[in-house]
Amino acid sequence: MPNQINDDIKFNLLDIDRDTGIGGTELEETALKLSILHTDENNNKLITRSDLTALFEAHFKGREYSHTFRLPKWLETCDVPWCNVLRDFYKDPVTRPASLSPQQGEFIRSLIVNFNPKTVVEIGVFLGVSTLWVAGALEDANQNGKLYSLGLFKDILPKPPTRTKCVIDPYSDVSTRIKDAGLEDIVTLIKGDSKLLGSNWKNYSSDPIDVLFIDGDCTIPGCLGDFEAFREHLNEESIIVLRDIFPENCSCDGPRYLIDMLNKIGNIQIFELETSPHNFGMAVIKLKKRAKSRNSVLE
Repeated sequence: MPNQINDDIKFNLLDIDRDTGIGGTELEETALKLSILHTDENNNKLITRSDLTALFEAHFKGREYSHTFRLPKWLETCDVPWCNVLRDFYKDPVTRPASLSPQQGEFIRSLIVNFNPKTVVEIGVFLGVSTLWVAGALEDANQNGKLYSLGLFKDILPKPPTRTKCVIDPYSDVSTRIKDAGLEDIVTLIKGDSKLLGSNWKNYSSDPIDVLFIDGDCTIPGCLGDFEAFREHLNEESIIVLRDIFPENCSCDGPRYLIDMLNKIGNIQIFELETSPHNFGMAVIKLKKRAKSRNSVLE
């Protein structure tokens, strides 16, 4: 479904059915009960964008995804603003299971605090959970590090049975949480296609990227495209972080493909990590020093 900024835009129930896997008849019945169903001149059943939240809340009432993340004890008691925001957000079922888990978050936080990067680029924001973890770590490191978080920020629709909520205008939601966390001086949100942004990255920052967190389009073309778009902006000490590296557990094949491709080239140091609670996995990659002339991994 295209990302719209106009709340009066109407979406066809058939398109919603396609994007969510929910039967159009079921949604039509719910929409009729709420009196939010519209019909155009071609008898297409339509829902106004501003009514989507009410539609899905009513449709899934009593059937919300019950799994909860287990928070580390220090996060449960931490009174730092970004921890408070993160802890409260983890209570929202929409974060589960696709967002960065608390255990994955602890790993990337430790990585950031110890590596102490000046510039971090995060590709793929989704709901902004990983953004809070990385930016919070940069704040804790206290070295004036900056995080650039890139995303399309499309409306997020339910994906039952695990995600039964929708998020309309996630850019505004993420921006609000960053401000509430006191991290607005650290985080720059950039809306756009990451491949295009990478090809023009000097327009956004002249500093080399110390940590590149690829967590957006997890298809093979998407993951390789992100790597190629930003590779030239890395320095010799840079590290790359990947998530969802075990396709058998997460249905994402791009990160594993990139790892295997780089392993074949033999120009890589890599650490792979099994993660909890769902073993989607994470990887930390360091490219070895390369010659000035290089071949694309896509060739």
